[in-house]
This record gives sequence, structure tokens and C-alpha cells, in this order.
Amino acid sequence: MTAPGAAHPVRAGSPAQAGGLRAGDRILAVDGNLVPDARVAVAAVRSRRPGSTIVLTVGRGSGRLRLSVRLATGLPRPAPR
Repeated sequence: MTAPGAAHPVRAGSPAQAGGLRAGDRILAVDGNLVPDARVAVAAVRSRRPGSTIVLTVGRGSGRLRLSVRLATGLPRPAPR
């Protein structure tokens, strides 16, 4: 299992980067719902509609902030496992 609030890279030009997410940020909640690990965070984001705006609560350094991120549209979605 991934550590709570695990950090993942942020692709240049991605909706995450446009929304203010930075490499090293730890996603703690998606739309106010706490996420225990990166797997759950990814599933929560993928469950939202393309083009919708979500609010991520992230840990950055010793602080927390809320970022509004507009999800991409027109991108292929991965097949369910």
C-alpha cells in the first residue's frame, strides 16, 4: 500500500499543473473526502466527469492548501481492472 498522502509527479501542461499542483504535493482529500493513499486518490479523480472541476486538498511542505482543478476532456480513459 502507498503511504498516506503519497506524492506523484505532475506532468507539464496537465490539468493538475494548470490547477496549481506541484511535484511533491501530497493529495490528502478529493472534494472534501479524505483519501488514505494514492490509489484511492486516483480512483476518486477518475470517477468524476471529464471537464468537471474538483477541489484537491494537498499537503505542501508543512502546510495545506485547496486547489481547484478542471479535469481534462477528450482524453482516453483507462479500462477498468
